[in-house]
Amino acid sequence: MGLVLPGIIVDLRGNTQHDRIELRCWQQPNGPMGNYIVHQVHNDQFAVSLGFWNTLTTTVLAHIGSDLVAVAA
Repeated sequence: MGLVLPGIIVDLRGNTQHDRIELRCWQQPNGPMGNYIVHQVHNDQFAVSLGFWNTLTTTVLAHIGSDLVAVAA
């Protein structure tokens, strides 16, 4: 709870710039997954799926890391 509430406050204009961060990264094309690696794989759909798995893996590892700290305490 100690990290959730400040995260929501910062997201909803509680930051130093007084602007909403919200879903700034979720823009076209393809949202946050994007086709950032399309120049290496030369296939838009495959690049989007790689972006999705990259995002999912990072999210899962970040969540597991915070859970391990809570379990250890």
